[in-house]
Order: sequence, then C-alpha cells, then structure tokens
Amino acid sequence: MKGASNSFFTRKKPPKVRLAMLEDSIGDILEKARKGQALDAARLCAEAGISESAYQRLLRGGPPSDGALQHLARLLHLNAEGLGRIARGSYRPEPALLPAALERVETRGGSYAVYAYLWKLPHARACLLFDAGFEAGPILEAIERTKCSLKGVFITHPHHDHIGGLSALKKRFPQARVFIPQGVEPPSHDAETLRGGEHILFEKIPLRALSTPGHTPAALSYFLENPDWPVAFTGDALFAGSMGGAPDAYATALSSARAITSLPPATLLCPGHGPYTTVGYEQKHNPFLPIP
Repeated sequence: MKGASNSFFTRKKPPKVRLAMLEDSIGDILEKARKGQALDAARLCAEAGISESAYQRLLRGGPPSDGALQHLARLLHLNAEGLGRIARGSYRPEPALLPAALERVETRGGSYAVYAYLWKLPHARACLLFDAGFEAGPILEAIERTKCSLKGVFITHPHHDHIGGLSALKKRFPQARVFIPQGVEPPSHDAETLRGGEHILFEKIPLRALSTPGHTPAALSYFLENPDWPVAFTGDALFAGSMGGAPDAYATALSSARAITSLPPATLLCPGHGPYTTVGYEQKHNPFLPIP
C-alpha cells in the first residue's frame, strides 16, 4: 500500500468488538449440501458407511469418527479439509486488519443478527451503505456518529432482513440513491436497478456489481475495486465457511460462490451473516468450494 491514502484504508489493530460466530454449523453445511443435491439421508448414510443415528449426532455437533467426515465430504462433493475445520471449531477467518473506512453494523430480528456495512468517505462527509438490515435504528446511530450524509444504499437481495431498514433510511436521507438487482421488485419508486457486470463510479468510489443468484433468483454482490484494499459485500451468497441456502437452486448458488472467490485473494469479504473473511482464506478452506 502506497501514498497518503494509507491511513484511510488501514487500521493497525482490529476493532474491539465481539467477533462474529460462523453462520453455519457442521450440521447446517451437511444438510445444505444434501438437500441441495436432493440426496436421501438414509442412502447417504449407507453409502458413507455410518449409521443414521451417528449422522444425526454429527448434525447436532457431535464429534465425527472413523473417517465419517471424509466419506460424507466425498459423497456430497465438499472440501473435506474445510469441513474438518468447521467440525473441530478451528475455522478462523477473521482478518487481523480492516479498512478504517469500513464499519459493520449489527441489526437484529429477535435473536438473529444480520449485518449492514457503512463505507465512510470522511473527506466528502458522506457514506455508502451495503444492505439495510432488519431495521434502521442501529444504522442511523452509526451514520450519526460519522457526522456524514448517506449518499447511496446498495441492496444485495430482497429478503426482509436485508431491506427492513430501507424505508426509514430513505425518510431520513431522501436524497440517497437506492440500487437493487435487476429482476427485484423495487422497494421504492426511485430505486435504480443494476445488472451483473455493471460498473458504477459513485462518489468517486469504483464499484462493480457481480451477479450472484441462488439464495434468491436475483442477487448482486458489490466489489469495491480499490487497488489498496479490495472489498466485496456478498449478502447471503457467500459466508465464512459456507454459503446461502438454496435447496432449489444449489448449482446456481455454487456458481455464485465460486464467482466471488475468483476475485483477488486479498479481497476482504463482508457477508450478511457471520464474520469477515477473505477470498484467499475461503479459496483454501470453504467446504463448498471446488475440489481438486
């Protein structure tokens, strides 16, 4: 990293906040893969050489035994090494450094958390928002702390936990432009649509929309093409150690996850749930990514 912009993009210490837990357990991952490939559980267990009761214990977080994970990974076309890390609790994707311009905002629906992300432009006294969370309160508080004006909202997909705060945000910042994936019903009359592959220069920030359907039929991830520190906001297309559920579009969701991890390895990934990660870490360890 070079030049005067370094202090804007780097933070020597990670922020002192509670680290996010992985979105998916070993059971979540196995069942996403099994259901996505329409495999019968009894037949899967028979072919893996494990009892159905042992499989159920594994789904509940019980310790794997006798090579069960290796057999299941092979049959489900999963990365066995990454699956083992999930099972052992040794999946550790959180980067040591984060861009100073970035703030993750937790919003909650009951006990369930979803993240929205602010990208702050301190010299312009402006910020961009990626997804709008369950509700606007925590996001408005975060914007207030920055003393910036919200200029743009970029929605990854139309599920309520990602757009719930949008109406209140627009009421507070009526000048903010709202961008949604092409094919999504506009949540407001002035929402603008983006297609996968489309580039936009917004408030001098270069963004590229990536088409990442599967979890929903129309979805985008947003790649901030910053030469100092590339960042991608993935919604529910890719999590640390997993991907969004897509029982009826599993192959499509896999393709989207792989498209995200074709970005530069140093790219910081900001998912809607779970911890930060990087393309490089997920390329090596994510159970759903390609098997050699």
